[in-house]
Amino acid sequence: AVEVAVRDHGVIQRDRSFQVLGIDLDLDESGNAWFLEANVTPALGYQTLWEADQKRSLLRDIATLVFQGETPESFVAMH
Repeated sequence: AVEVAVRDHGVIQRDRSFQVLGIDLDLDESGNAWFLEANVTPALGYQTLWEADQKRSLLRDIATLVFQGETPESFVAMH
């Protein structure tokens, strides 16, 4: 299903590349997680400081994985 969604959005897959997949979940009163939707091109913009911190942390973790432990600050800089 993800491959079809990626193809349908025109995302080009290359060697040594990665895809950020956004998955939206909701928790009910009992703590059960419910799948809402998956996004093959999730938004990385932000409107609050909390959201900026979360997305900056996500980008830093991705950079750490991609660059094998070295995190170039220019990659995670958000203006």
